[in-house]
Amino acid sequence: MLLEVFIIAYAIAAGYVAAGLISSFYSLMTNRPASFQVASSTMIGRAFQVPVIVFGGPFIVMRNALRSRAIENQSLSWLCLSLLIVVTWSFISGLFVIHIALSL
Repeated sequence: MLLEVFIIAYAIAAGYVAAGLISSFYSLMTNRPASFQVASSTMIGRAFQVPVIVFGGPFIVMRNALRSRAIENQSLSWLCLSLLIVVTWSFISGLFVIHIALSL
């Protein structure tokens, strides 16, 4: 039982770390924070933004949830719901990242 919990926690951490790395790399390259808006007008730019949105999504959601909690004084239940979404999304993307790492 403890091994399964460790594997789930490891997958969540791997997914969130991948999200943070991808979002930070996107911010470094474009000088704007990653968001869910597709701002590019070229097809190559849009194709580059899709993986950023898919894999960087947990970081974007958590950053926006913490910002809205601090600035707009959103309720704690809103933050908990955002955390649930982030954990689920990070788990799924973490499984994908671990699978790719193991296959290499």
